[in-house]
Amino acid sequence: TAFRAVLQQGRLLDVEERNGSGKEKEGRTHLFENREKYLSNYNGTIQKTVAVFGCGGLGLSCVAIASAFGAANIIAVDISPAALEKANELGATHTVQSPLLQPIPLWNDDNIAENNVYQQIMQFTEGMGVDLAIDAGGFEQTCLDALWTCRRGGTVVQVGLPSKTIAMPMARVAGREITVVGSHGFSSVEDDSGVSALDAILELVKCGKLEPAKLVDREVTLEEGVQALMDMDKGSPLGMVMITDFGPGVGAGAGADEITSRL
Repeated sequence: TAFRAVLQQGRLLDVEERNGSGKEKEGRTHLFENREKYLSNYNGTIQKTVAVFGCGGLGLSCVAIASAFGAANIIAVDISPAALEKANELGATHTVQSPLLQPIPLWNDDNIAENNVYQQIMQFTEGMGVDLAIDAGGFEQTCLDALWTCRRGGTVVQVGLPSKTIAMPMARVAGREITVVGSHGFSSVEDDSGVSALDAILELVKCGKLEPAKLVDREVTLEEGVQALMDMDKGSPLGMVMITDFGPGVGAGAGADEITSRL
């Protein structure tokens, strides 16, 4: 899900070439035009700034993917200091602690400077805003913060699932020519480059550019996993909760140890 949000929908690796007159050439660099460069042998830097709003398991995964592919600046935003600390471990270059979720005023060009998240991100980006803003939280606040901090001509990816309808500032979207796209899950089949997202993720793990074990907050039994799912109504875990014990004779004991060791 994070892979699709950052690379396929967010198009982190797109490079818009320009000819001598300054006009953009037709076409863009394909995600896997050079498989070796972008996967096991890729050690470059993408001169883009990515902001991830909401650093639960999904948001932290977005941070890790952006870092693995060399985003120059990665800004993690969350209400939890512990989540932001984890984001730093996964490659975030800047963190912003957002105030607790609260009713949001009708932000406009006159009062947006009062928004603490907006202020800090504008400071980090020298007033430009971010190239790619990813709402991984799905809250009204994270969605609107993503839109307001996106630069002119930038992209907002909505990957967190909102629980209610959100009134988006479409005048802002139109006036700054912001691209807003949704992202949900990912495809395990090959695209027109001949590489599937799943193959790419496994390749990144194999060559050590992604370390999914860092995303695991704790390992639980199947019964504990059900309770952990219910508890998400009250708050998000720090990273991911992984079910490794499915009961006697089913993925328990040595089987669970083998799964964990592969990570």
